[in-house]
Amino acid sequence: MPPQTPTYRITVKDKDYTIDWLGTHGTIQEVTAANSNRPTSIRVQGSGISTSSPAEVIVNITEDTSLIHVDGTEAAVNELTKDTKIVAFYSPLLTRSLPPIGNAEKVIVIPSE
Repeated sequence: MPPQTPTYRITVKDKDYTIDWLGTHGTIQEVTAANSNRPTSIRVQGSGISTSSPAEVIVNITEDTSLIHVDGTEAAVNELTKDTKIVAFYSPLLTRSLPPIGNAEKVIVIPSE
């Protein structure tokens, strides 16, 4: 028969937390094409969507990045060219470089007028 004692304390070591995404609205200043060692990256300059979002950021476009147009249709990586207006959403886990570098979660391409 197993021991039958009451439990007085349970400690959970893993924290359940949510990541608040950061975002920058602006234009693409530079596009670095993908190669075998790294993904495509874009440098976006504009204004941060929140107070903790940088005005200039470099984001990596990976296979997990959602690329869409404003109307919700899917966009292609080759549409990300210099002077294209976009809204980039990315993780708050950024490098401490200037400009900071992170991975894009979603990029919304805004059509030119």
